[in-house]
Amino acid sequence: KIYLHHVPTVAEVAALQESGWKLEGLLPGAYGEDVITQQWGCSLDDNSTPRSLRIQPRYLSMIKSGQKNIEVRVAYDHIKNIKAGDVINLVSEADQIVRRVREVRRYGTIRQMLEHEDIEQVLPGLKRNEAYRRLCEIYPPAKEQLGIVVFDLSSA
Repeated sequence: KIYLHHVPTVAEVAALQESGWKLEGLLPGAYGEDVITQQWGCSLDDNSTPRSLRIQPRYLSMIKSGQKNIEVRVAYDHIKNIKAGDVINLVSEADQIVRRVREVRRYGTIRQMLEHEDIEQVLPGLKRNEAYRRLCEIYPPAKEQLGIVVFDLSSA
């Protein structure tokens, strides 16, 4: 196991959680009188802890109900490292679900992805142009430029 003592930003907390790190303790005054340092831990055994990815509640609900089994992300470094067979923990405000990644597919743009993926599995109930607009709201051009990664998730 490896440990990190840090005072992370919101973005750093999200990246730590998505990379399998767990908040293990708060250390008030350990590194500064007016600072609460966080202790984060991560197992060095890649198979021991599923990665956690944040997801909006409505999409988590669709995955849980079986309506949706395609999860779309932009290709941040921690996303590009996820491969077929990995277990991911999809986490929302007060709910979560664990799924295995059956397959990973990569695309250059949202449009390319929508041309090849089943829209009903990506965003159930939306037509192609509606799905495109919704995904562009979530992933504006600067993020889309990183590339698009699709996870085909197991049903249980």
